Amino acid sequence: MSIKLPNIEDTAYFTVRNLKDNDDKVKGKIVLYRVKGKEEYEFYILCPICGKESQGSKIFKRRPFRLECLHCGYKIVVEKIKPKK
Repeated sequence: MSIKLPNIEDTAYFTVRNLKDNDDKVKGKIVLYRVKGKEEYEFYILCPICGKESQGSKIFKRRPFRLECLHCGYKIVVEKIKPKK
């Protein structure tokens, strides 16, 4: 990844998730974070379908967070991680 990440202590939200392709193989990744005091979330996507990198920012109103690859339109849903019981 060629992305400059903020200090984790400066973020209000930070997640890194693996993304699976249509054959259920992990081939992509998403990094999503929001810096404290800002409304916009920054994201970096390595698309599991087309293999291209995308990055940008977006304001989310509610969860789950929904994004799509800027190149092929692959839809990505970042759901809340459920606690283990």
